[in-house]
Amino acid sequence: MADYTPTPANVMLSGLEGSAHKDVVAGTAIGAGDAITIDSATKRAVLADANDPNKRRLDGIALNGASNGQPLRVAIQDPQFSPGFTVEPGDIIILSDTPGKLAPASDVSEGLYVTIVMVGGAGNKARLGPFLASDAPASAESPE
Repeated sequence: MADYTPTPANVMLSGLEGSAHKDVVAGTAIGAGDAITIDSATKRAVLADANDPNKRRLDGIALNGASNGQPLRVAIQDPQFSPGFTVEPGDIIILSDTPGKLAPASDVSEGLYVTIVMVGGAGNKARLGPFLASDAPASAESPE
């Protein structure tokens, strides 16, 4: 299955108790729905990448688009997050090997640093965060 393709206007925090965001500065072009990490050197948001040990730590999901140097609001937790794409109850959504993108858990492949981003719930919503990440890349023997 391919990466999810969010509709930017539909990426939203629920505003319910337990939802949280933070404001950061973009270090590259980022779109609403992109998975981001904070670069340790520049302290700016860049696209998270499950193939890159330096960019595999997820810090949140962009709620708006931004260019390098612009303000960016990032969702870090939400019990009923709207990811901007179709999600079914029980779907496990992980960080993709495509920078900034999300994928179904069935897309885990060898060498991928697995990070669980959200789990699908009712009404096309998902429970976002806290993020669970592996310390080592998946191996060929990893269960599917």
